[in-house]
Amino acid sequence: MSFLNQIPLPNVCPVELILGIAILNKLSGLFGILSIFTGHPLDFIQWLLYITSLLMLPYYFLGASNIRNPKILEHSVILIIYSIDTLTSLGFILWFAGEWFINEDVTAEIKPGEDYSKSASQNYEYGWIFLMTFVINLSRFYFNFILLSFYIKLIKFNKIQGIDYLKIEGDELNLKNKYFWQRWNYKIQIESYKFLERTL
Repeated sequence: MSFLNQIPLPNVCPVELILGIAILNKLSGLFGILSIFTGHPLDFIQWLLYITSLLMLPYYFLGASNIRNPKILEHSVILIIYSIDTLTSLGFILWFAGEWFINEDVTAEIKPGEDYSKSASQNYEYGWIFLMTFVINLSRFYFNFILLSFYIKLIKFNKIQGIDYLKIEGDELNLKNKYFWQRWNYKIQIESYKFLERTL
């Protein structure tokens, strides 16, 4: 099912869902920074995680809001940012897990006379934690392939329609009359597009 210059709807819905999940995930950066008002100290890695989350958020919002009329340049940046986000999220998870095991006392306190027969063992709990973390990260990589597939289909769709997307999007922007951050954002989009054009 297609509408004029729109991408077929069955291809749009998964991307819309992925970007929605990404937006909810990145909003944690805002709440993380607000935690300083509760007196909770933040180390360098936490600051880095929260700030990068906020920097990614506008791109995900832009992609989600324009999903019914997607633009190649916008989605070239989204694809690259989401790929970087997937890898850095894995790095942050490994870092925080290492910090937790090294600095926190993870041994359960055993009180004499208590019945622990119905309690989950520590190994059982850790097993579920690692399994869920693995599944979540595996889904992130799968989402990456969906975004990549959407981007490739978007390029093919525009070529079939005979749309010169670089010229059209450049004309729409009219960069000379735009703010600095808009010109800077457009340059990022162009470089992202060129990078994907070379690597795909």
